[in-house]
Amino acid sequence: MTEVRPLLEEAEMEFVTSRRTLLRAVAAAASLGPVLGNAGGAHAAGRDRAGEARGTHGLTVPEQRMRGVYETALTPYKYGVVLENDLGFVDGPCVFRIGSAWYMTYFVLHGQDGLRNGYTTELARSEDLLHWEPLGTLLPFRSGAWDAAQAAGSIALPNTAWGASHPHTYGGRYWMSYFGGDQEGFEPGPLALSMASSATPLTPSTWTRRDAPVLAPGDADARWWENYRHFRSTVIHDPGGTLGAPFVMFYNARGGTRYEWTERIGLAVSNDMTSWTRYRTDPVISNPPLDSDGGISGDPQIVRMGDVWVMFYFGAFWRNGAFNTFACSYDLVNWTKWSGPMLLAPTEGFDRTYAHKPWVVQHEGTVYHFYTAVGDKRSIAVATSRDLSSRRRTGAEQVTASYTHWKNSVTSVRDGSTDPGTSSQDIWTAFETPNFYDWVEVAFPRPRSVSGLRLHVHDDGAHIRPPRHYDVEVDAGGGWVTVSGQARVPADCVAGANTVTFSPVTARRIRLYLHHRRGGVQPSSGGTYSGLTEIEIL
Repeated sequence: MTEVRPLLEEAEMEFVTSRRTLLRAVAAAASLGPVLGNAGGAHAAGRDRAGEARGTHGLTVPEQRMRGVYETALTPYKYGVVLENDLGFVDGPCVFRIGSAWYMTYFVLHGQDGLRNGYTTELARSEDLLHWEPLGTLLPFRSGAWDAAQAAGSIALPNTAWGASHPHTYGGRYWMSYFGGDQEGFEPGPLALSMASSATPLTPSTWTRRDAPVLAPGDADARWWENYRHFRSTVIHDPGGTLGAPFVMFYNARGGTRYEWTERIGLAVSNDMTSWTRYRTDPVISNPPLDSDGGISGDPQIVRMGDVWVMFYFGAFWRNGAFNTFACSYDLVNWTKWSGPMLLAPTEGFDRTYAHKPWVVQHEGTVYHFYTAVGDKRSIAVATSRDLSSRRRTGAEQVTASYTHWKNSVTSVRDGSTDPGTSSQDIWTAFETPNFYDWVEVAFPRPRSVSGLRLHVHDDGAHIRPPRHYDVEVDAGGGWVTVSGQARVPADCVAGANTVTFSPVTARRIRLYLHHRRGGVQPSSGGTYSGLTEIEIL
């Protein structure tokens, strides 16, 4: 039997603030009642399951229905960048909800400051879909494995109902599909697809990965269009078993004998989330037609609007630049591509090069279209169906960090208390960061004079210790510069209070850089990282 259910109904979800709370919620989900029946083999002989799913519908979705989807998903208001980092390369948003909090998986390309050059999968958290705090790494590098240098993933089994947000579990676990490889660099080949799972998805160390890919370009049954590299995938639960199995994977890949740089979207199916069978020979989305040298069609997201399936995906180089569009289907196989205006395209400085790789969420009547924005750097931005610019936090300080351990809170460093308290939410730490140094930033609602900082450094005597060194940068309106003439008391950072002073400067933002004693990717329990209870601004 196939056991697939949401963690809890949205109205019944409690805010998951700790691992213990999450485990209780998972246990509750495991007792919710009957399981769903297995939908049968991947290709049930003698049955046209896709045809059965279409019912009285034809192969093509009518123009009027397509336009209705376009108008439903349209997001003309670009709120702006919501997630970025110093490496300048964040990519691939996937947004979901656990409890009352929102989470985003995304991937970061490392390649600076001694880190390995490749993708890791990261996690961020938000209370309002607009302001995001990085929590840490879900899928890190791992030595000696087939995916040693690349692991770029997205949460699997999203609730596909338009307006839903909590992902499903299967077998009492959350799932993630990802592409990986053992070669360093920017998307080097061959890249392959695999699955990971966890009973506690917000805990980085609990994601279990497979020892081999589930789909690879070198497979004996690899199709002609996917024999070079595999990229992003999304896995959905189809309770109707439209294609003969309950789980369907949409993925984009590169290959072919003549136009190997073209990327297309195809299908695979599974009964158990671990063994996958390719479905049909040709891709389901290709732009332009199959025999043309097209560009890229990739990063599919699947939602259900009434009686029609909608695939949001991005296109590149077969129209101007890179942009987001969609297609519709009644049976998951035959897709009608939208031929009207782009759903989202470059218009702003932060996305002037590319506005692509969609993840679209509808919440309380507002559509949020997350995407990868490329301007001076690669970041994650959001566009919305109504103007939310008034929600930008311009009237209060904003506190962010390059990394925050998932149990901690970076905003705690400006809560006015130097007491570490009894809750892990009362401190900020960079425990298990992949970075050798991290920063904590305070952005002011308006420029102000700053002449120093008083740091209250946390030391647990084990893995959280005073940093090896710290430094201060300010942004006065022209970008980040290191403050000159910093006088530190004491000279070497210690547990408790540390003061750094300098000549007054009027700043919009200030950053504290912390060089960890032993940061970066370390063996289990092998690192020594920085932590703070408070930052006072002088």
